[in-house]
Amino acid sequence: MATGGGLACKNSRSGENSAECEKVLLAGSFTFLATHERPSLLSTLCPLLVLCPHLCPLPVLCPALCRFFVPLPSAGEFIFLFSSSFKIFQDLGFSTHDVADIVASDPWILTRSVDDRIAPSISDLKIVLGSNDDVVKLLRTSAWFLKSDLQKTMMPNIELLRNCGICSSQIVSYVFSFPRFFLLKPESIKQFVERADALGFDRKSNMFLAAIRMLSSMIFRKLGFSEDDIMYTFRRTPQVFAVSKRKIKQVTDFLLNRTNVGISFIISHPMVLICSLERRLKPRLLVIETLESKNSLRRKVSMTTIYKMPDKKFREKYVVPHLKELEEVSMSIVGT
Repeated sequence: MATGGGLACKNSRSGENSAECEKVLLAGSFTFLATHERPSLLSTLCPLLVLCPHLCPLPVLCPALCRFFVPLPSAGEFIFLFSSSFKIFQDLGFSTHDVADIVASDPWILTRSVDDRIAPSISDLKIVLGSNDDVVKLLRTSAWFLKSDLQKTMMPNIELLRNCGICSSQIVSYVFSFPRFFLLKPESIKQFVERADALGFDRKSNMFLAAIRMLSSMIFRKLGFSEDDIMYTFRRTPQVFAVSKRKIKQVTDFLLNRTNVGISFIISHPMVLICSLERRLKPRLLVIETLESKNSLRRKVSMTTIYKMPDKKFREKYVVPHLKELEEVSMSIVGT
């Protein structure tokens, strides 16, 4: 008996195989079915069978999941049969490999009702995205859509956004880029729309959806921006709304920790958040720091100059005249 998981391992072949199975299914916080070295299992593949090799690594998270898998000793290997309820995937046109990818990304979806949750969610996603391929693409990284009631979140949110004049293609793009945004409560999305209107954003602008999404994010507040700071930044540089939360945090952390600028600089120069950290800010700052350490510059270079100066001018002023001093700086890192 597998300890902790409540799953019995029985095999008619030998005690050795039974022990091996028990070891594989040993329950803990995570157990991985690593059997990719058994290509012979492919010969037993049928529409409702998903093999361990394709699902590897598949965590058996709790006893509640175990009822969805049954051992088939007669097949000569331990193959796990999807609950017959998962025929819904095949009925909707998904391949066996598609189903395997989706379930492997989040096995907990197996605990959801097919009729009440999974099938309706898949149908809603197909309506929004338009094809099985796009649904699978989304669910590979965001399978938790199948655990939500999309009729209470995603669908009314999309209807609201469409009523604001936002085109379907932009909405679909945001579903892939910012999936959790669409699972917010419709009341919250409505409030963000009203705030975007109050800030003066044009509903006909491509930045309107970006503004709504950014208003829904707490990233600026977490980084120390006040409400007035956020509004000022939004009005001045709406392009910031298209920047991911991860990048905003990375650039802000870099500037605050590596340079002598503060939040006030970022508020006054929000365009810096759009700059590439790896291809612009880091290499340029490295060049300036190297030259300053060698006393090669007549005056201190401001952070504004570092991030705003056009590439050609930066090379001509700070790189080409100082090639000898910059020998230690890799050109591949500098990017000039």
